[in-house]
Amino acid sequence: MATYSQATLLRIEQNDDRMTTLRISDSTFYVDDSTNTVGLFNPRVGSDSSRLGESIGENTHLTRLEFDSLNDDHRGHEITLDVTHTAFFDGLKRNSSIHELALRCYHQSIGGVIYEILKAYQANNNLTLLRIESASLENEGEHVIATTLRRCTNLQELELFGCSNISDEQLLPIVETMRGRASLEILDLEYNRIGNAGCEVLATLLEDPISNLCTLDLTGNEFDNAGTTILANSLANNAKLRKLYLGALPQGVHDVFSGLLCNTSSVNQTYLSNHTLEEVTTPNGTAFAEEVTTQHDMSFTGAHLASLLQLNMGPNKSHVAIKKVLKYHPNIDMEPLFHWNTEGEGERDLKALPYIIEWFEKAGEAVADDEGGEESYNIEGRKLSAIYQFAQAMPLLFVPAVSLSSRIAENGRV
Repeated sequence: MATYSQATLLRIEQNDDRMTTLRISDSTFYVDDSTNTVGLFNPRVGSDSSRLGESIGENTHLTRLEFDSLNDDHRGHEITLDVTHTAFFDGLKRNSSIHELALRCYHQSIGGVIYEILKAYQANNNLTLLRIESASLENEGEHVIATTLRRCTNLQELELFGCSNISDEQLLPIVETMRGRASLEILDLEYNRIGNAGCEVLATLLEDPISNLCTLDLTGNEFDNAGTTILANSLANNAKLRKLYLGALPQGVHDVFSGLLCNTSSVNQTYLSNHTLEEVTTPNGTAFAEEVTTQHDMSFTGAHLASLLQLNMGPNKSHVAIKKVLKYHPNIDMEPLFHWNTEGEGERDLKALPYIIEWFEKAGEAVADDEGGEESYNIEGRKLSAIYQFAQAMPLLFVPAVSLSSRIAENGRV
């Protein structure tokens, strides 16, 4: 057994509270000795995998397990961890502290030791993070992943990275297990083969009212403008997703996202627009939410989208909605409110006016921290304009009839 493997095994047995990550690999390349939090174990000739499993089962400070899928390599070293080492997998099942699992498959299928590790975590339901990197999903690997997701009900982050043969069809059973689940917050599907049909599948997840997904990363996939538009449209009623990474956002869909974030067709539609999405990636991979002034090569539509995303970064979404109304509806027509809370062609009244005044007061609070504050949005002037529209439409409700008659008499008018 290698010296570093012996040291790692001893630290696990002693329940060393400094070591939180166990990496089972034949490579020392990834180990950062400066942190003293990562232990490396090499499952080669002379290693004691059963003893390792037993010590993992009793350990309470390990929080992350990383495993490299290994075969007999060119150096002729035989791997001594295989599916027959039940003590190792039993130890994983007994452990209650490890909640992050990262599996590097090097384009191998999800079988053998990888499959047994997943089965162990299907049994103990400890996982909050699962990362599967460079796996081949032949032999129904997508169903193995789906079964794991179905049983790991506390999962908050799923990363399927560089699994180059994940197709739209294979994505379907995986996404089906996520619908109706509130725990999942981050979904990373970078560098797979997801196309437009896969975007339709993911749209059902984004439209799920129970979903709490706040980050979706689809960088390096195969969908085009049509798929991007499907994803954008699915966010119309989504109030959870904050970050959407597409890798390359086609210029033609800038307006789709702008319309999603701020529908200017009416005040009500502007208020009901998406005020949650804060980041969407540009064609060069940078986030539109960055300062607009740094995007020298950005088109006008790109700059418009960037400004809306910046606006969405405000923590108070009610204030964000108010700012959009103020910015994109400089002259708000009060006429639809003259018959507010009445049926048909009922008599005009002032029932809506107190609410209008209150709304402008809230608007003042919403823009108070902006540069220029209320003056930059002309809050007071627009409030007076709203009152004037009511007064002009219903003068007798503002000036008593007796007073009006007196003024007419004084001016010599009949």
